[in-house]
Amino acid sequence: MTILSKLTSNGNENTVNVLKNIANAVVIKGGGIIVGLLTTPAYMDYFSKNEILGIWFTILSVVTWMLNFDLGIGNGLRNRLVEEFACSNDQKIIKCLISSAYGFLLSISVLVGTIVLYCTNFIDWTEFFGINTNTVSNAELNTAMRIVIFSIFLQLVLRLSTSIEYALQKSYIANLLVLVTNTMILIYVLGANFSGYNNNIVILAIAYMLAVNIPLICITIVLFSGKMKFAVPSIRYCKIKYAKETLKLGSLFLIIQLETMLLNNSNAILITKLCGADRVVEYNVYFKVFSLVNTFYALITIPIWSAVTKAMAGKDFVWIKKALRGLQLVAVLFSVGQVAVFPIMQIVFDVWLGSKTFAVSIPLMFCFALEQFFMVWSNLNGSIANGLSELKIQTVLMSIGVVLLFGVSVLLTHISRNYWIILVSHCCALAPYCVIQSLWIEKYLKMHNKSEPFLSCMK
Repeated sequence: MTILSKLTSNGNENTVNVLKNIANAVVIKGGGIIVGLLTTPAYMDYFSKNEILGIWFTILSVVTWMLNFDLGIGNGLRNRLVEEFACSNDQKIIKCLISSAYGFLLSISVLVGTIVLYCTNFIDWTEFFGINTNTVSNAELNTAMRIVIFSIFLQLVLRLSTSIEYALQKSYIANLLVLVTNTMILIYVLGANFSGYNNNIVILAIAYMLAVNIPLICITIVLFSGKMKFAVPSIRYCKIKYAKETLKLGSLFLIIQLETMLLNNSNAILITKLCGADRVVEYNVYFKVFSLVNTFYALITIPIWSAVTKAMAGKDFVWIKKALRGLQLVAVLFSVGQVAVFPIMQIVFDVWLGSKTFAVSIPLMFCFALEQFFMVWSNLNGSIANGLSELKIQTVLMSIGVVLLFGVSVLLTHISRNYWIILVSHCCALAPYCVIQSLWIEKYLKMHNKSEPFLSCMK
């Protein structure tokens, strides 16, 4: 607990909430990691061909992409609720904010979802993923994609409950939902492998849809039958004023979400298109292990976001500065730690993957370690800037990063078709954001203690 104490060492309510969320998340995430590690070899047994498994992993990346199309309403609602809870705590305003968010997002999801589902009929998915029809038919892929897309638009609405939980500073709930979802998927895959009903991407898509949305429905019911009973969404409380208010803040979050999605969730798609779908399987194995660093780091930064918003409302910039220093310390320790496990990585792969194991590559591991360092540092910057609702600098730097990622990837894959090129491109794309945003945050916090006019000109 020494590091965590340094991270939030001022003894106030913010500190208690952050530490509580981290403690709960570590326990829950520990279970999630075990489930995730078991799921990868189970997936490898589920499909007889790596190309199909590569397609499934790519589809999951597309899912992550599309889940960002909530117009930033989730994050906008989150920050507005934190401010409202910290200041007036007016139950009527809170109910209006929540009702308006649900009403607006439901309308958008139904409209856009219907259009997208219709358009899927005109897409040749085998050509899109660059896979032979002898491996999997376009009809199967079309059906699987339609199921997944329907699931996505259902999630967009249901996930507002997690935004409310974040505002209540219960960020561990989101990790609990992921654990339940992944456990349900693992149970299905193991059962299908055992019974011989595997190798079916359509049934897997159905299992995914149920595993993701059933827990969200349950947590929504629990939320609005308990502490937030007074704020049950109602058409009567849907107000354009509050929808615009949430959307105004959320629009910047949306841009950042889309840019973050393109920056951090495009690797699988770029590898599929530029290097081949079969390479996604090996990439995913390495990524599962090395992304644990960023996964654990997120356990700290997720509750920090709302805590920073609350501290901002109370003008407690001393606490924010201490939180920043703690996050930086942990980021360095985590990044050094991942390099320290290189010598045992072959053993980890052999035990984990069994007969499906392969020889590890030290240069490739360095590429993944460097990528995760940049991911961790960008996560650090994002949690502070998002909590402060200072998003303009992020928007510009992320835009530059997206251009760099796709430009450098296409350019370098003309030199080599090895997927490490995509990792190097990702590092090049994140570097400007990590450096410039860090300098901006330092200047912001330093100048705030000296001059209020500086802040007003930066808004």
